[in-house]
Amino acid sequence: MDTKLVVSLLAVIGGVFSQCTDKIHIVGAAGINDTANGVYLKQNVSCDDRDVFRHTDHAVYLYHIGGDPDGYWMVRVDLSCKDNNTDNGLVRAPGVDVNPGDVQNDWEDYDGNKWIVNQEISVTCYEIPSCRHQLMGANNQTLNGYYDVIDDGSTECSWRDMYKHENVEAYLYFVHSSTQSAYYWVVGDSPCDDVIDNGAYLQNEDYTVSPLTIDSVWMELDGNTYVPNDNITIDCIAVEEDSGLSGGAIAGITIGCAAAVGGIAGGVGYYVKRK
Repeated sequence: MDTKLVVSLLAVIGGVFSQCTDKIHIVGAAGINDTANGVYLKQNVSCDDRDVFRHTDHAVYLYHIGGDPDGYWMVRVDLSCKDNNTDNGLVRAPGVDVNPGDVQNDWEDYDGNKWIVNQEISVTCYEIPSCRHQLMGANNQTLNGYYDVIDDGSTECSWRDMYKHENVEAYLYFVHSSTQSAYYWVVGDSPCDDVIDNGAYLQNEDYTVSPLTIDSVWMELDGNTYVPNDNITIDCIAVEEDSGLSGGAIAGITIGCAAAVGGIAGGVGYYVKRK
């Protein structure tokens, strides 16, 4: 099925729950420019009076540069706001739009010599659904329960959202382990700390953007040893909001859209369960 239809369905899911402000999803970049594909997070800087986004996996940036007549949204391997060389980039599209997800002009790949229109490139809103993350199956039962995104101005660890248990001092977050030279999702009592060797309650070596899409087995601390626990799951529990739709209706819409996108895009969609 057409790539743009897939991302359009993803955008519908995001639109049901939240505004497109913090995360951008790029698909379709080809050849030597395929490193442009992926998820980008908004940074605390701007270029040309517009937000700057950084790739979640490596140092690649999406931002706007000025120029005649409208300037360009560009994906580059460096952050150089004053470099108006429109040939310096991986992917680009002309436009004055405030958000790259609103650009209506064709996106282009650079083949090393010239820019080529690539109508498979889509740049859209990428939003993890506004839901409560429910962790279940831990042998340490105090860790089971709801984890909600922290909203205190420091909501990310290593380019991923951070979550706090609703009742106890336990945090779900993503961290780079300097000792293991690997990235982990962990549950621990010290948010953003590298606790892989110092007693994280749960750990999972998985690079995925959201804990909802972890597909490897969690390791649980048992005394001084980590042991596999394949009973641990993290599910998305729909939040009822005053949106004119009941929680059941929202959950039903999301399940249908997510299932459709998951089937089309190989499991990209999120699955929302009813309470």
